[in-house]
Amino acid sequence: MKHFLFLISLYLFATSVVRGQSEKPDSLFRLLREGIIDTQQFFVNKEIGNFYQYQNGSRALFYYEKALKLAKQLKRPLEEANTHYSLGYSFRLQGEYDKALQAYLEAVRLYDALNDDRRLVNTWLSMISVYAETKKYKQAHDCVSKARELIARRQDSSQLSELYSQSGNIYFAEQKPELALSELSKGLEVAQSNNDDYGILTCLANIGLMHKQLGNPDKALRYLKEALQAVHDGPADAESYSYIYNNLGAAYAATGKYPDAKKMFDSSIHYALRLGARSLEYENYRNLADMYGAMGNYKEESYYLKKFHALKDSILSADSRIRLTELESEYLLEKKDVEILKQDVRLQKERNQRNLFILISLSSLLVLSLALLAYRRLQSRRKKLEEKNQVIAQQKSELESLNTIKDRLFGVISHDLRNPMVTLQSYLQLSAQTELSEEERQTFLQRTSHVLQQTKQLLDNLLAWARIQLGQTQVFQSHASVEDIVAQVRYDISLQMEQKNLKLEVNIEPGVLHCDEQSMVIILRNLLVNAIKFSNPGQNILLNGRQDSCAYYLEVKDRGKGMDAASIQAILSGKSSSATGTGGEKGHGLGLQLVQDILHSIHGTLDIQSILNEGTSVCLTLPSIRQTPWEEGITK
Repeated sequence: MKHFLFLISLYLFATSVVRGQSEKPDSLFRLLREGIIDTQQFFVNKEIGNFYQYQNGSRALFYYEKALKLAKQLKRPLEEANTHYSLGYSFRLQGEYDKALQAYLEAVRLYDALNDDRRLVNTWLSMISVYAETKKYKQAHDCVSKARELIARRQDSSQLSELYSQSGNIYFAEQKPELALSELSKGLEVAQSNNDDYGILTCLANIGLMHKQLGNPDKALRYLKEALQAVHDGPADAESYSYIYNNLGAAYAATGKYPDAKKMFDSSIHYALRLGARSLEYENYRNLADMYGAMGNYKEESYYLKKFHALKDSILSADSRIRLTELESEYLLEKKDVEILKQDVRLQKERNQRNLFILISLSSLLVLSLALLAYRRLQSRRKKLEEKNQVIAQQKSELESLNTIKDRLFGVISHDLRNPMVTLQSYLQLSAQTELSEEERQTFLQRTSHVLQQTKQLLDNLLAWARIQLGQTQVFQSHASVEDIVAQVRYDISLQMEQKNLKLEVNIEPGVLHCDEQSMVIILRNLLVNAIKFSNPGQNILLNGRQDSCAYYLEVKDRGKGMDAASIQAILSGKSSSATGTGGEKGHGLGLQLVQDILHSIHGTLDIQSILNEGTSVCLTLPSIRQTPWEEGITK
């Protein structure tokens, strides 16, 4: 829209020039002579380079080179020097240190000619970092000396604190920790005397990190805490908070204070998210993974490593690519406008005022038409890109869901299915011993039968749950007799009831459910197995059923250990985990989740009422078919 408004205003301006006899088109020539439009091109290239600098170094260098060429053509030495400085920084980020030094030296030459001592000091400081990173310590100290001379000549100590910090870093790289700490302490004193909040923060943080690397975690914590207080008292910005909390977390982890370290990392992540600083965010994830690895908690270590790599790989997101496409498109459109404008200016010099007005009008209309066509094409491409992004997002969601199902299946198979197999093997080996009595052998056989029964139920639940999650199960809306369902389930759980000395009291009315019989068997069996699991030996379990004109109500009630409100809410929300039964029984956590999934597919509902140490009542509301008296007789 800004582009269209610019063209319209240009058209109106040209029209007023022609119609006003006292005004001449010389103003357009004056714009070109003053280089206003080329300056705009320079800043556009420079801004695009700045945008790419941390995300695509090669693209940043491409636009900085174009900006440098324009700065030379425009004979603007300050912009040329600034661009050389940006090139040096980009080369440094790319690890091309020789090219970085060449660019910095060009910036030094130009700043020196301009007598811009402050920017000259900044360039020497940047060169110190390059020399230190390439272990050219003599050259680094030479840069320190030159920067110190300039600061002394200007009698301005505002940059002295950073100089001391850089000097300290060189000494530390040379393995001279005493000199390094001395330089950093001097930098801290200068920053404090200048009330330089950022200088104080930088020096305190560097001293703390240096003590951490020297193996003095307690001193590191003291200085980093002071740095945190400096953030409170000074800048108090999200970036500083995130940086300091991250380093505090690393220091706490080094001293083995893992809960404190976790709090610091969480605080750093909070500020990183608020700032949108993804590099700080994934740095925290990496530190958390290292911490949990040191603790031996490999599950959490794996979790944070996955988050670290996923975030690092997505730094250049789809939103960033769209934004870059917009910037480049705007630049190309503006460049086209400049070319058309120059052509119009040449025509103005060759024709009279009347012909000039006609040509400018036609040219402006043509530009508007081309711009509208380009805008529509851009919108079409943007729409296609959004559609592709939606497809990718949907595929990502589906893959994450499949991955969760896979992890859950592997977890159950590796733990809950493997353990019964080991138990069965042990029982079978014991029952084969010739010295066992017949009574002992029968006991082992009963236990073997019990484990087989539990394993069968686990497999049934596991297969049914997996098919539902993968969308491969269709629940057939057939007719199922309540009495047949109860009879089958009663037979399936009879051995478990007998082994725990429980009694099942059945009080149901005849009824026909509008659902698949096997699905209802799975639902009722899981509810009764749960009741058995949490009942004490010798207690009764109630199974009640009643029919009304709208639905069939089935209730499973026990007098076992019961649950609190939080546990009930976790079950209903599908976030519950398996609990140990009154007899030490272990579950697999699929039963109630499977019940809710099947109920959802047949349009049934689940309600849970429970009191701790008094028992639990689970009530199902199921779709049913109202029977005629003749049908009720057949059912009976």
